[in-house]
Amino acid sequence: MKFTKTSAALAIAMAFGSTAALADTATITQYNYGNDAYTAQNDNLGATATTTQNGVGNKTGSSQGNGYGGIQQSNSIDVSATVGQYGSNNDAGIVQQYVGGSSASVTQHNDNNFARVRQSGLSVDVHAKVLQIGTANEAHVEQTAVSIDSNVSVTQNGAHNYANTLQSFAKDSDATVTQYGYANDARVTQLNGRDLSAEIFQNGNNNYANASQTGRDQTAKVTQIGGSNRTEVTQSGSGQFAKVYQDGNSNGAVVAQSNTGNDAIVNQFGSNNKADVLQSGTYNNANVTQYGYYQDAIVRQTGSYSDADITQSGSYDKAFVSQSGGNHRATVTQHGTGYGTNTATVAQSQYNNIATIYQNGSANRAGIQQR
Repeated sequence: MKFTKTSAALAIAMAFGSTAALADTATITQYNYGNDAYTAQNDNLGATATTTQNGVGNKTGSSQGNGYGGIQQSNSIDVSATVGQYGSNNDAGIVQQYVGGSSASVTQHNDNNFARVRQSGLSVDVHAKVLQIGTANEAHVEQTAVSIDSNVSVTQNGAHNYANTLQSFAKDSDATVTQYGYANDARVTQLNGRDLSAEIFQNGNNNYANASQTGRDQTAKVTQIGGSNRTEVTQSGSGQFAKVYQDGNSNGAVVAQSNTGNDAIVNQFGSNNKADVLQSGTYNNANVTQYGYYQDAIVRQTGSYSDADITQSGSYDKAFVSQSGGNHRATVTQHGTGYGTNTATVAQSQYNNIATIYQNGSANRAGIQQR
């Protein structure tokens, strides 16, 4: 069954029909501590719900009750939900079901806050945004079922932050996570979608980023600056593009792409870096650049029209390229410091393949196997 904006919007409109209320407005403002707020809007057109809480230990819904939505909107068009919490140990939740042209926004300041947004059902043109400033904050955003033109944006400023986004049956969806601080964890999962895009930016220490996409024409970008960063990107389908940039210490990157039109670029600057690029299919291209010490790079590509470029500068570098098929090209460049022991291996099978290895330093090892 094929869904479009028009058909989905009509389905939502028919769901509440002539009984819909017009442009309802709900506003809740609470001060001090231990407050609880709840708003429900159903069968509505152009409704807005706003909750503002100032203090400590306030709740706009709960992660344990009311479907974790302090603001719940369903069977509606052009609705918006906004939660602003200013204090510590606050809890905010927004649930939107079977909505069209809707937006959900959560803003939390200070420490130990929790935010969750769920947009589900036959939803069209839905947007979710979470902004957390402080430390030890946590955010979850879920867009499930049939979501068209959905968007997720999570920004966290502080330390010990955790962000998780999930989109399923989503077409033209986009997920963006930005985190500042240390010990941050960001994960984006998009399933059964089309034209999906995921971008994660983290600045700090001990960051972890994971982006997994299935469908068509995905794009994933991960940038981490700091130390002890680790990145995993997995894409399945056609026309994927993955770019990983890491600047710091002890960074690790793994990119796995299968089937048609994959591109992978990994840039790491620092020490103890590792890069793994696995691509299966056709039109694959891989480019790995590492500067520093103790880098390892492994590129495996199967299919045709694949290119692999590895550039490593430093000492004790290792590079391995495996290509299966015809008309492949592999280039490995390693620069030592006079005492470096670089190792490069290129394995190519079938016909009309080209392999080139450049090494500068002492006690280097190079091997090319073509069959």
